[in-house]
Amino acid sequence: MKIPSSFMCAIRAMHALKAHSIAATLAAVSLFSFPSDSKSADATNDLFVASFTTGNVTRIDGTSGATVYSVPQGGSRINLAKGSDGELYVTTLFTSTVAKTDLETGAQLGVFASGGGLATSVGITFGPDGNLYVGSRNTNSVLRFDGTTGAFLNTFVAVEVAG
Repeated sequence: MKIPSSFMCAIRAMHALKAHSIAATLAAVSLFSFPSDSKSADATNDLFVASFTTGNVTRIDGTSGATVYSVPQGGSRINLAKGSDGELYVTTLFTSTVAKTDLETGAQLGVFASGGGLATSVGITFGPDGNLYVGSRNTNSVLRFDGTTGAFLNTFVAVEVAG
């Protein structure tokens, strides 16, 4: 059985991040997930959803189940993570960017990170070092961006695909 290169890349990322908890392991593996909706809960137990189909970012109250907001942000929103600054960071699959989004209102605050070889962004997490890690599907890699400025730092994990 051949192990997919994206899975091996996730394993290497977990090892490099020294993921010692289930949550950290799942966050690292989610770098390569391709769901139609991505979910993340915050300390308030609210649920945040980035919809690939609608391009909306939706916040659902964790207690009542009521929709707090559902804001259109353009197509192909795929994964999201909460930053240490309290804002949401959302990957855009086809434009290969990370958008910064206001946690309280859902309003898009602009492009936070892009470039550095990011091609078809499919996953996102903040590492214990405070930096942003984004999965790049078309290059089978994990790219590291400065967690404060969004500037590209380096290719954190690259996978060579045998042909």
